[in-house]
Amino acid sequence: MLTGNAQFPVPYPSIIVSLAQLIADIDDYDNAITDNETHADGTSEAMRLAGEIVHSDLISIMAMVQAAMDLDKPNAILTATNAGYDTKTQSIRGPRKANCFRGEEPGELIVWGEGAGPHDWQESLNGGVTVQNIPGTKGGIKTVTGLISDKRYWYRSRTILPGGSYGEWSEWVSEVAP
Repeated sequence: MLTGNAQFPVPYPSIIVSLAQLIADIDDYDNAITDNETHADGTSEAMRLAGEIVHSDLISIMAMVQAAMDLDKPNAILTATNAGYDTKTQSIRGPRKANCFRGEEPGELIVWGEGAGPHDWQESLNGGVTVQNIPGTKGGIKTVTGLISDKRYWYRSRTILPGGSYGEWSEWVSEVAP
């Protein structure tokens, strides 16, 4: 469903794994699963690593879909559906609030996302045009360290709801790292 879809750039940006690479990585994972059934030394670790590669590939492709949805918000549900993803209707309460504060240490920002429970986080260096997933948290506060001082960073979060579904992404918030 991603192939030939007008909502996605062709060729894909170099930071996005190609569908051909995803298929090759899935084949490698399938082979690693079959090899692991022999219980030979090292096959379990090879299977685990191959699975991590496929997982990373899928996150990369989902980031591209999310970026396309963010660039065309009125058609975001259509974009996701055309990519083969399930969607849910948009909340009437709108995006959750978020905020970003300078930390006490150089290169440290504190990001706050509304909502109880675990959160997914995304970071951008250009206002949300290119997006990278960063490690989630068990709550709505994240301390980001190791940033370049005097450089602006953008963040947003979403809550991870019971049953594994997700809340909506907050609006982007930004701050210059101290």
